[in-house]
Amino acid sequence: MDVTQGIKTNGTKVQLYDCNADGAQNWTPGPVNSLRVLGKCLDIPLGTITDSTQLQIYDCHSTAPQSWTRSPSGQLNTVPRCVSPAAGATAPGTPVQITDCDGSVAQQWIPQDNSSLRNTASGLCLDLPQGNTTNGIGLQIYACNSTSSQAWHLPG
Repeated sequence: MDVTQGIKTNGTKVQLYDCNADGAQNWTPGPVNSLRVLGKCLDIPLGTITDSTQLQIYDCHSTAPQSWTRSPSGQLNTVPRCVSPAAGATAPGTPVQITDCDGSVAQQWIPQDNSSLRNTASGLCLDLPQGNTTNGIGLQIYACNSTSSQAWHLPG
């Protein structure tokens, strides 16, 4: 694919063209289906999708460990796992991890009017501890408090 004459104006047509080293053929995907908070993205460390891997925030990049969907029942998932408090616990400060999707209420997250995501089982919200945006910080469930550390921008 090639941007016609390398023009970068909105509405410029894209065409099929012989491959060359022109910048008009250098395509970079954006952070589609990312779940963002405070300019960072929900991330699976090192792309390790095994049960009980604690989730973290990280600089947004367009790779599978940051690609999320939300099911009609409220599950946040990345194939083939779902977001859940560790061991289905409901106490504030419980780490959030990925687990096999089982349809339980512990894996259901309901968007609130203030952009927070409330866990159905605990009534607590997906939280970035103390608003710390350092790469690698683990997430937790915590009392819903309408702060920016709970203001998530959903995929799509």
